Amino acid sequence: MKPIINLILILTVSKASMAQEIVQLDHVIEKVKSYSQELKVKIADKKIAKSSKRQALGYALPQITAKVAHSEYLEVPSFGGFQLQGNYELDYGFTINQALYTFGAVGAALKAAKVGLEMVDLDILASENNVTYVAKAAYYQVLLAKRNVQINQNLVKNAQDNLSILRSSFQGGRPPQGDLIRLQADIENKKPLLENANAELKNAIINLNILMGEDPNKKIDVAGELNSNFPLLDSVYLENMFNTHSPAIKALKKNVEFQESLADVERADMFPKLGAFYSFGRNNQSLGDDRFAVDRKIETSVIGVALNWNIWDGGTSNAEYQIAKATASKSEFELQKTKDSLSQQILSTMEKVNGFKVNVSSYDKAVDLARRSFQLSQNRFRSGKTSITELNDTQSLLLQSELQQALNLFQMNVAYAQIENLIGAEIKK
Repeated sequence: MKPIINLILILTVSKASMAQEIVQLDHVIEKVKSYSQELKVKIADKKIAKSSKRQALGYALPQITAKVAHSEYLEVPSFGGFQLQGNYELDYGFTINQALYTFGAVGAALKAAKVGLEMVDLDILASENNVTYVAKAAYYQVLLAKRNVQINQNLVKNAQDNLSILRSSFQGGRPPQGDLIRLQADIENKKPLLENANAELKNAIINLNILMGEDPNKKIDVAGELNSNFPLLDSVYLENMFNTHSPAIKALKKNVEFQESLADVERADMFPKLGAFYSFGRNNQSLGDDRFAVDRKIETSVIGVALNWNIWDGGTSNAEYQIAKATASKSEFELQKTKDSLSQQILSTMEKVNGFKVNVSSYDKAVDLARRSFQLSQNRFRSGKTSITELNDTQSLLLQSELQQALNLFQMNVAYAQIENLIGAEIKK
């Protein structure tokens, strides 16, 4: 009895492990974000930016260095006829340097590091929006593929029903061989369409699994349907949302500040640097065999200020400053160029969304009329009042109407997600 129970348990567990996991859109987005290599690169950039900010802060703080050296004289050292009698020497000390005035170099470096960190945060947000768009597009692709499978399943079923109607109409004898062969051929012609639809669904699921970092062959199903409840979009509203929320534009604005701060750093490098310093040192000498004995001691303690100025370096510093200024100006042009390009994409995509929205009701009516037409043709065929040609024509019309309806919904959902990615915010529905 026990082996039978164990076998039942094994079969139950195996069946459960083969069940498809049903995933929601929110779950897919989070999985894609957590696996996205693009986001991981941006997060690594943030760590670098934080370290750069700390590095810039270090330039404003005291710089402390220390040294320790222990020497053994193999020969008696002589300096201008004076001989040192010691055998061992321990020399140690420390130096403190503090920048006092740098003509704004330190301040500009700190500002550049701060702005650079803010810019990376905005880049991360822009990447998150882009990854969300990619996840939604892949999710919608699976929904479209599922719908196409359903449409083609119904197509094959309708063709089989047509054959059944023909055979039932001639229960007392053989149906016309020409009609029988045509309907059988019609079924066989429609089966590859269903196979292709299933293959497209499998590929869409594989792509979604890869984006989520899952096994490509993992069995999953997506919940929900393609949404048709989208509002008509207004260009003024979208432009305001874009100017207010777009992390891509905000990041480019920060890049302008960043480049201007770098130019200020290069400019300050052409001027003198004023700093203070303090140095302490001690030299212990051992005259005997004990290397750490202190037979003679010399101490030094120095404080002062230093002015360093690169008066002439062949024009290198000025050239670097001019390059930095030109780069800052270029970043302003890139900002406006990107802003114009994104605005154009938003308006273009808006027109597509509104067009898809208007087409929804038309395709709904077309599908309804095509379905009714096919049903009427089937009924007429059942009573022998229509031909196979008319029946196939109405069935083809239904197929094309349903495929166009599904494609229109898919394109509208993807375009809507694209607009939200471009403006950097969700649109109130």
